[in-house]
Amino acid sequence: MRYVGKNIRDLREQKQLTQEELAQHLGISVQAVSKWECGVAIPDLWKLSMLADLFAISMDDLIGRKAERKNKQIMLAVAGDGRRTEFLLFDESGTILNRKVLGACNPNYYGTQKCCEILQAGIDMLINIVMKIDGIFIGIPGYKSKENSGKVISDFLARTYPKTDIMIRSNIHNITACFPDLKQATFVIWDTGSMVYAKGLEHSQIFGGWGYLLEKEGSLLSIGKDAISAVLAEANGVGEKTSLTERITKHMGIHPLEDMETIY
Repeated sequence: MRYVGKNIRDLREQKQLTQEELAQHLGISVQAVSKWECGVAIPDLWKLSMLADLFAISMDDLIGRKAERKNKQIMLAVAGDGRRTEFLLFDESGTILNRKVLGACNPNYYGTQKCCEILQAGIDMLINIVMKIDGIFIGIPGYKSKENSGKVISDFLARTYPKTDIMIRSNIHNITACFPDLKQATFVIWDTGSMVYAKGLEHSQIFGGWGYLLEKEGSLLSIGKDAISAVLAEANGVGEKTSLTERITKHMGIHPLEDMETIY
């Protein structure tokens, strides 16, 4: 912890930042920065990533783990959901080198061009750190290998990074890859939309994955919309009284009827 703290202090001073300015940038208290630099506490993974970005160094360099990577392969994993796209750079030993988070890239919602732009932006940011990436795996919602949009995205990435092995799949494969030994299983993604993947001995099948506008079963967006609709129906006198009114108003700090802008 003492090395990390000293490193943070030295990098902060090199960047000519006060503890107060660093704390403000990270959205934390000055006391937290002071504890880091004194070696009393250590930043969590998310704060380490933010510090590495701020000081333009790898997380390994930040914490003093300068492992020899001369002959190690460098990989990039990309995971998307309905709200964001995360890019994780790591080497073959599993050491995380850097992390970036950009906006959502579902081609069903934003189109293939926007999806390609987001993917290229994130990949380029991390390539600039190590100059070479040996392999990229991308798991994003809305990608179907047999549909035209999937082919457009795959062809674009192949042209843009011709010397890199790239695999792109639906984001359900981000989950199934964690359990390679399971012969039969059911996996569920439950987020802004929903998807179920049933893996059998002879056949596998994906259910759903069409996007939040078309998915009601299991969609968190749909559940939230139904809850707020019930509150508004009660407020307009066309719905039954519901305990959701008090709970949602308390959560939002204001009645939904008075804050449509935030809801939308």
